[in-house]
Amino acid sequence: MAPSGGFGLKILHEHAEAIIDIVLLHGLTGDRERTWTSPSTGKCWPRDFLPSDLAGIRVLTFGYDAYITKLGRVAKNSLRAHSTVLLSTLASHRQPPGLEKKPIIFIAHSLGGSLCKDALLSESSPEPHLKAISADTRAMLFVASPHEGNRLAEWARIPANLLDVV
Repeated sequence: MAPSGGFGLKILHEHAEAIIDIVLLHGLTGDRERTWTSPSTGKCWPRDFLPSDLAGIRVLTFGYDAYITKLGRVAKNSLRAHSTVLLSTLASHRQPPGLEKKPIIFIAHSLGGSLCKDALLSESSPEPHLKAISADTRAMLFVASPHEGNRLAEWARIPANLLDVV
């Protein structure tokens, strides 16, 4: 199924006096809203339940092209390209005075864990607004993230490379 929630950063819940940002990153073949939404109820837990359990939060979700193949072509964006977009978009949402020092918690599923780790390499960035993302990160929750790679990913490259040739 193709992504339905779009790409880029989307605010799921805004709090006027938010003291923390929670950023959700979907995994392989997921998208920024459907991954976190119950197909039976249509409820999106970060939007519909999390704010009532944790007061004073802003909830954001980031969508990126997490499909190996799509319409007979192989996705070309690298993990680094996605993490660069995540960093710059998140930094732009944190630019107003006071927001740049707000703590961040990342919740990452599957491939989103690798995206999160790559983005947090921003601590070595010469750009202060990108470096701040890493400095402001207080916690990361990884859900089914393959920290040492996944042997199935190697097998997935075979048909993906064949489709790319065709």
